[in-house]
Amino acid sequence: MLVTESWLTERDTNGLLDPEGAYSIVRRDRLHGVGGGVCIAVRRGLKYVEVCCTAAGGVELLCDDVVSFNSKFRFIATLRQ
Repeated sequence: MLVTESWLTERDTNGLLDPEGAYSIVRRDRLHGVGGGVCIAVRRGLKYVEVCCTAAGGVELLCDDVVSFNSKFRFIATLRQ
């Protein structure tokens, strides 16, 4: 699941998003200002790797590779500020 405009801050725990712990949560919260932020939730049991990517020009960016059934899928959550 990909989420843009998450509005999450460091005070918001992953348990707020997933109280039953069914997902691995990867987040990139907006550090300054109000709103923004991107998030990817990957179902537990699936292998995933966070891909290091640099956002520029007012873009919030998060990228994960998910491996399932010997196939790799790249998920990118992006938000223009």
